[in-house]
Amino acid sequence: MTNQRIDQDGVITSQASSAKSYVVVRFKKQKEPQSVRVAADHNKRARFFYEQGHEHAPEGGELIARKNQKLWGPDTPEEVANLARSLMAQHNVKKLRKKGVRAVEVLLSLSLRHGIDDTAFFTDSMHWFAQRFGGIENLLSADIHRDEAQDHVHMLFLPLLDGRMIGSEMVGGRGKMRGCKLSFNEEICRKHGVKVLMVEGLSRQEKVKASRAVQERLVAVRDPVSTSLVWDAVRTNIENKPEAYLPFLGMSASMFRQDRASSDARSISAVTGRGSS
Repeated sequence: MTNQRIDQDGVITSQASSAKSYVVVRFKKQKEPQSVRVAADHNKRARFFYEQGHEHAPEGGELIARKNQKLWGPDTPEEVANLARSLMAQHNVKKLRKKGVRAVEVLLSLSLRHGIDDTAFFTDSMHWFAQRFGGIENLLSADIHRDEAQDHVHMLFLPLLDGRMIGSEMVGGRGKMRGCKLSFNEEICRKHGVKVLMVEGLSRQEKVKASRAVQERLVAVRDPVSTSLVWDAVRTNIENKPEAYLPFLGMSASMFRQDRASSDARSISAVTGRGSS
């Protein structure tokens, strides 16, 4: 199992073999008119599937949703959407801008074979992030998923503060998100024996290479997710954000940046007319 060493400034300094557990933190701003309902539909696993085939699997097929756990909020996607509408009405929020943020989703994904009490960790994390997003009353739902390769939790927040919906301001830019991750690492993760993985971004071309490598690796090791019913959704996520998957498979973002320095040097040489001989 691999892990990243992160210095006090949150910079990844090296990669080493370790049993240390880590967590990937991601934020998503939901902006579409029905996005709360759609997100809740996924988080609640409203469309039940069985491990043996589809929902009409033979007797004995285990219902995937039974592996999951509700931490907070209503039981159904419809009730989650209704709760959001009710809270907005209570605070006289009548209409949002066309691209206004309707909900903020926080996703925490633990490393494989993490060996910690994930329910306790996710519960503490839920309360910590609730304070960051306007209080526990803004938490629409929190659901733990254990039906994929990595145990993870989806937390859906209504970004409401003082009668205003301010999702973009709550999430902030890269600097604010980085600071949030570092604080979360110090205040919650340390006591659970987990470290926040500060994922490095890749360029578009580098993402293509990294995504291909991740998918090939999962197939090569016969990881269950590569043959599961949710593989198409996972593959799409890998293509969009392969950086989050690399550490779990013994790879790092730097492996796909090897040509960046030489490419930059060639570009400079072409402009200045200088080059090595």
